[in-house]
Amino acid sequence: MLRTRDFVVEALREAAARGEVRQDIPAQELALTVIGTVFARSLFAAFDGGDGEPPQEPQARWNSLVRLLGAPPPSEPLTDEGAKP
Repeated sequence: MLRTRDFVVEALREAAARGEVRQDIPAQELALTVIGTVFARSLFAAFDGGDGEPPQEPQARWNSLVRLLGAPPPSEPLTDEGAKP
């Protein structure tokens, strides 16, 4: 499991360096999210309701994970204009 975690952490660091995933959260923390999502998805697949269909749409879960990990879009710098004292 440690080799898997180390692999995911390194992959996330490389992706962060390319601007593909968030840089404001440490790769070790993001790795927990990635590994947990994969583990949970595997567990859920074991309980498919007996109809052979996964309980959740895999592409939807992937899209959610990408949005969660993805670099936030650029935003306007925060200013004090209009701030209440």
